[in-house]
Amino acid sequence: MRLPLLVFWGKYYTWIPREKPLCVIFGAPIPVEKVENPTPEQVDKLHALYIEKLKELFQTQKKRYPWAKNLELKII
Repeated sequence: MRLPLLVFWGKYYTWIPREKPLCVIFGAPIPVEKVENPTPEQVDKLHALYIEKLKELFQTQKKRYPWAKNLELKII
């Protein structure tokens, strides 16, 4: 059967456009050493680095999208 597979990614999974577009952005990988039994301090340090890089990526990339210039990153 020569039918194309269509994936609708709009409002309610139809062709209706979303109010806010969905953007996926990938940043540089974070170097992590494998540790069999990490201490809570090591986990906290790596988590802080992840949050820092995530904020940095958000701030640098939101300039590319006119609708996102006034958005804030909320980490819960």
